Amino acid sequence: MARRLALLPPPDLIIQDEAHHLVAGNIWGRIINAWPGAHLIGKTATPERLDGKGLGVEAGGFFEALVLGPSAAWLVDQGWLARPKVFSWPGVRNSQGNSPGGQDPEGHSPELRQRMGEFDLEQAAHAFGDRAAIGDAVAHYRRRLHPATAICFCCTIEHAEQMATAFRADGIRAAAVSGSTPAEERRRLIAGLGSGEVEVLTSCMIISEGTDIPSVGGAILMRPTASLSLYLQMVGRALRPAPGKHEAVILDHVGNAHRHGLPTDDREWNLAGRRRREGVSIPIKDCPLCFCSCPSATQQCPDCGHLFLTGERDEQRRGLQQLDGELVEITGSARPRPKAPQQQRPRRRSPSAGCRTFEQLQQREQERGYKSGWARHVWAARQRSA
Repeated sequence: MARRLALLPPPDLIIQDEAHHLVAGNIWGRIINAWPGAHLIGKTATPERLDGKGLGVEAGGFFEALVLGPSAAWLVDQGWLARPKVFSWPGVRNSQGNSPGGQDPEGHSPELRQRMGEFDLEQAAHAFGDRAAIGDAVAHYRRRLHPATAICFCCTIEHAEQMATAFRADGIRAAAVSGSTPAEERRRLIAGLGSGEVEVLTSCMIISEGTDIPSVGGAILMRPTASLSLYLQMVGRALRPAPGKHEAVILDHVGNAHRHGLPTDDREWNLAGRRRREGVSIPIKDCPLCFCSCPSATQQCPDCGHLFLTGERDEQRRGLQQLDGELVEITGSARPRPKAPQQQRPRRRSPSAGCRTFEQLQQREQERGYKSGWARHVWAARQRSA
């Protein structure tokens, strides 16, 4: 459409689906700007962007009002969505869903880098693509989901292929689909998932939005994401109701429920946007005994009292831990009550907090044993945002 604007008569009304993609300057924005006299309605289940840009006119966007539909919890109660049954790592904090945006974008490990606000998916694939993680996903699918069908969300095309191979090796009918899959083959595989010919469809950067296969019984999350919208879109593929389908099983192997909360958590949406990386603090690590998440600099686990040894801290820095164990069901009823102000843990500070000069950053780099170039990277980022 963007290439044919001159050939089309001006419309009276534009309806933009997946409206969280619509911001000034991108291809959708150019279409809207071409017809300023048209009324505009945007529809989305997730009116928030990872880059923090607002969708409202006060934030440079296009929308003047936000009309909220019924909550996910209400839709579940009324039968319009299947009830999600979420399994994740022990120690996952349900209370994360109560924080602004429900996010802890830094995720599981101090070495899970981000590019343009999203996790480095090549690195995440390296961390989660070995035999231990793949085998765990297969075993949990067998135990929690099979014979229902599932979509498995992966980090890269290679990761999706590895996952599909692992499922097939266990006798499960599985296939991989990505943006490089020919269109006809992609349609055939998605149709096979709906008919049951394909039991598990592994996916890379595809079928996270809009795909409607009500019979799908669950979602397997093998892709960590800092985006609340992407998390809800991935989970949403399994929430379509269908005859005989009473619940959707979510197998969260990468802690996305820890970052963003449950799919049915109440969330406050607005058009103003948020400051990029709002609420982001220093990275976290997991206790090897109780799986409690805590600041990476913590010497002792706040839940079980485990003392972190130097070797364990080195292992944390090398990458995401590969943890063998059983996923447990995460429910909203287990949320702890808010602690009194004097009992709250101190806010996590940025590793560069207090460093006002490049020399101070270099000194911090040496004191904490950061990789060479950390100070230069932080200083360059400050200059770009100044």
